[in-house]
Amino acid sequence: MNHKTRLLGSVCLALSVAGPAYAQNTAIESVTTTARKQEETILDVPVAVSVVDNTAIERYGSTNLAQIGDLIPQVQITRQSSGNGGTIAIRGISSAATDPGIESAVSINVDGVQVSRGYIASAAFFDLEQVEVLKGPQALFFGKNSPAGVISLRSKGPGDEWEGFVKGGFEFRADERFIEAGIGGPINDVLGIRLAVRASKMDGWLHNTSGPIANPWEPEFPFPGATNNKRTPAAETLVGRFTAVLTPNDRFKATLKILGSQYKDNELTGGQQVVSCREGAAHPTTTAGTITAVDIYDDCKPDKYRSSGALPAGIAQNYPLTKNGEYFTDTKTVLGSLDLEYDFGSFSINSVTGYYHLDTSGLGNYAMTTQVHFPGVNGEKTTTWSEELRLNSQFDGPVNFVIGGYYENNERESFTVGRGGFGPRVPVDPNVDFIIGYWPNDLAKRETWSGFGQILWDITDALELAGGVRYTRETLNAVNVNIYANPAFTALRPTGDPLLIDLKEDNWSPEATLSWRFTPGQSVYAAYRTGYKSGGVSQTAILLRHPLNTAESLSFAAETAEGGEIGYKALLLDGMLRLDMNAYYYEFKGLQRSSLDIATTSFRTLNAASAVSKGFEAEAFFQATDDLNFRASFTYNVANFSDWSNAPCFNGQTAAEGCVGVGGSTTSRTQDLSGTPLALAPRIAGSLGFSYDTPIADWLNIGFTGDVKYVSAYWAQDIKAPGSRQKGYAKLNASVRLHNPEDTWELALIGRNLTNEMAILSATDKPGGSRNDLLGTLERGRELVLQAQYRF
Repeated sequence: MNHKTRLLGSVCLALSVAGPAYAQNTAIESVTTTARKQEETILDVPVAVSVVDNTAIERYGSTNLAQIGDLIPQVQITRQSSGNGGTIAIRGISSAATDPGIESAVSINVDGVQVSRGYIASAAFFDLEQVEVLKGPQALFFGKNSPAGVISLRSKGPGDEWEGFVKGGFEFRADERFIEAGIGGPINDVLGIRLAVRASKMDGWLHNTSGPIANPWEPEFPFPGATNNKRTPAAETLVGRFTAVLTPNDRFKATLKILGSQYKDNELTGGQQVVSCREGAAHPTTTAGTITAVDIYDDCKPDKYRSSGALPAGIAQNYPLTKNGEYFTDTKTVLGSLDLEYDFGSFSINSVTGYYHLDTSGLGNYAMTTQVHFPGVNGEKTTTWSEELRLNSQFDGPVNFVIGGYYENNERESFTVGRGGFGPRVPVDPNVDFIIGYWPNDLAKRETWSGFGQILWDITDALELAGGVRYTRETLNAVNVNIYANPAFTALRPTGDPLLIDLKEDNWSPEATLSWRFTPGQSVYAAYRTGYKSGGVSQTAILLRHPLNTAESLSFAAETAEGGEIGYKALLLDGMLRLDMNAYYYEFKGLQRSSLDIATTSFRTLNAASAVSKGFEAEAFFQATDDLNFRASFTYNVANFSDWSNAPCFNGQTAAEGCVGVGGSTTSRTQDLSGTPLALAPRIAGSLGFSYDTPIADWLNIGFTGDVKYVSAYWAQDIKAPGSRQKGYAKLNASVRLHNPEDTWELALIGRNLTNEMAILSATDKPGGSRNDLLGTLERGRELVLQAQYRF
């Protein structure tokens, strides 16, 4: 029996003996969801949905999407340093984060506004009322781009009485300091407001071991090692939200929410490191031309140490879009929503106007070694306006309906400033005052129109049939151009020569659900669902001349999903036990996958044939007494490529390992990955937890929480370089709290990832690397937080 199995068994034993005997009159509070864009209890809605309420979010101080996603099995959210800015996966279905031209397969819905860009993972989310994770395709009610699911966040409103809080704390491992505050309540009988702010600063949880070393390619520019990035990510966050709710009468309600966030740190790639090297090698390598350099400062292990050298002074000077070549990240986000509701009696109409603006840029070391041969500025500016109108009938009869329309206008500009990829040296161009290789700039304008409708038929008081469809039409106009191309690199598209690409797509996404509440507190359902995600244009970091890059080679088609699920939901034992179980089977066609072109060190997206995701999920919540509750979840998920016969090879893959030339070519080589698992798709994941809170004096309560999460082995990279295999692991979170009975003050010690599992969350081939040299983003290691809070 290994130590992780013993740990899981010990937690199960502790849960079985903790606390007093069960109280028969203790009931679970009702949980509501807006999975169908209306308030329903989680027991009634025929959707596979996990609800994380404010209590669960507060339990471990979760203030970003990665921490929130960690509360739910088979959900993974990881901030990335380039591309679309983040990886978001549900049941193993995700989109690669390495290409700015690709949208996420999991949509994030914030106060009614849909966001399909991974950069939303950089924003801080706090003062939340509830988070809902809707699993599987959600095309009907959630705009677009949600074939894998939707994560919906709802922030707190002003409430009926004035109340507020102040919270501060310190995390000891990363030397992180934070403070939050919020206040809200009614201005008068018709207007309420809420204002909440959060600020944090940390020194970083990764330590940079890089030291000075000679530059074998450009000896006049020796590598200095770590300078301003000795600990990463040294980050600062400032975020605020303003909410106003206007209710002039009992028929009309208007809600305005504006979220502003800024995130800064000291290296764009500061959360990544080399996690694997060539078999038998102690250090990673970087090759350019005929010269290979070894980074003696890196240990090739996923741990708290990384090696990332700063830019040499002669190259850093005048590096475009930076301050003398110092590494940085600067991400600004504004997200606003205006929700208008009017109740006519037999009908209600709802309008949600959304605005999302992102402005991000940063400089990082994409070789992730002391030898900085692949530095790069990456950035994006995105502005999205959206409008959804929805009409709901509210008849007393058995038949009701929902109809609506959705419009979205998105404009995105992505850019890269890089040096590596075309040889041992970057020649000096006398016409400019910087020494770079390329500066592509990509502009994409997308317009989306869609209409949707659903009919709900109460066949009997217990039996409901719902059927609907969404039609979507999209147009995309893209312009890819090199603002600068070093004339010595003849494979690059010439400076100022634009590549114009136009796409048009449409899609029908139907769904149908039959649900049966066969006895009070219990129901079953069966659903057929489909999903759709937009195609697009690959925004490569290196734009090549015709015919190496063409409109056809850079375009990729839409991704679709089709399948179904059956579920059982119940409230048992006089309301003490809540169960939610479902089994599902979904086929995905045209999966969009991005991989590294070793020849150009640039990522490009293609449609990777098809895949199947199937499995079983179960969640349980047991309120044993007023003071004690237990929770558990289990998922068994099989997510495999059903057909991917032309997958890219990993760097250094041999013919004996399945990498073969296409049509006799020695440069165009592929492998057959049909039948193999998708990345980020562990076969088994589950959790066990408890919360216990009890008085120890008339004026003092003590509370304990503990949760162990287990994840079985999975691949962190689709193309499956050997080093991208992550072993199964167990992670323990726990906390202890002291507070008064009225909950006006609280002192807490919170532990996250106490088992210190630094698992690989995503991996890519290292630019310039040898066989099995991989870069990875890791699970953050052990965290210990001391936190104080005062509520008023």
